Amino acid sequence: MNEDFYGSIDKLVEFGLSGQLAQSMMATMNSVMANMNMPNYSVINQIAMENSVAVKPVSQKRFYAAINEEIKGPLTADELQHLMATREVTEDTLVWYQGLPGWAQAGVLDELRIMLNNIPPTL
Repeated sequence: MNEDFYGSIDKLVEFGLSGQLAQSMMATMNSVMANMNMPNYSVINQIAMENSVAVKPVSQKRFYAAINEEIKGPLTADELQHLMATREVTEDTLVWYQGLPGWAQAGVLDELRIMLNNIPPTL
């Protein structure tokens, strides 16, 4: 027999062993995956909801504003809007309410920017 024949047999044996090895590995992985403890996402979601801060409508929030180097508050939305109308609170004024990670300019907060945009311009 010629060498090409033996080379072909070697390749078939090698392929056969590789196939068996691959099948064995896949069977092991399937077994491991089937026995893994997957987290119960309904419990995780319930815990997240219990620990999250409820988002309140603007009318129920209590605001704090840094005006003339003093913190004023707690302020209702109506009181804050009055301070906006008298130009004591502007888009650059730092404000905070529960749920914000820190103080922010009133003009960058969507709900306050809407309130600021409803203030008529000065003459």
